[in-house]
Amino acid sequence: MGERAMIPLRDLEDMKRITGKLGKFPLYGLLLYSVTDTDFAEFISKSGGTLHHMTGSDCLLLAFENPAPWGTRYQEYWKKVLGDEYQAVSEKWKEILPEDRDLGYEVAAMLGISPNHLPCIVFVNDLMSKKALCVPVIASKEDYIRYFKDLATIIQESVKKKEADPLEELKKLWRPLWLKWVLPEKVKGYTKTIQDWGSMLTETKNSIVSVFDLISPILKKIIPIPSE
Repeated sequence: MGERAMIPLRDLEDMKRITGKLGKFPLYGLLLYSVTDTDFAEFISKSGGTLHHMTGSDCLLLAFENPAPWGTRYQEYWKKVLGDEYQAVSEKWKEILPEDRDLGYEVAAMLGISPNHLPCIVFVNDLMSKKALCVPVIASKEDYIRYFKDLATIIQESVKKKEADPLEELKKLWRPLWLKWVLPEKVKGYTKTIQDWGSMLTETKNSIVSVFDLISPILKKIIPIPSE
């Protein structure tokens, strides 16, 4: 099982290069957002170091984000992991620009995820997997940290059963979080009578989770996939 980590990415090549230096993780979470998602971008910019510790060895998080604000302990972690390569890698991280967040759209298109799903988090068992769980990022910036604590909690629960598929377990555990965080946002400002809620829930029940087959694995453009 891998060590804890939140990986800053300059480009897709970084996924191949850096993840290869870490052990296998039960789950991987790719944070996809753009420069226009200002509240969420600011949260990740300031709190990436916290998320690094929060998800532990259960899930490796990846984001197109400059890690400069993520703290001394975060930098010390990478010095230990990368060894002699740290200086060169950290210099490249300093080059990550806010506009690089827009690479989230490129990755989303590669995976068959529509632009209106961003910002979102795409969970996979492996970066070569063709099945993913895509969960939304909530709108309320005041609740981001509590939302991520809840996510970290169900991620931890999802990997406990060694014989189970962590992604399938995460799917099951996500449903209560959808009811807690996503549904209230969907019905916020809803002015129809309470009798209409039944039809609304029927319409939205299939959107509780988005589990789908990816057009291609996340690393398809980097690592050639043998044809079956």
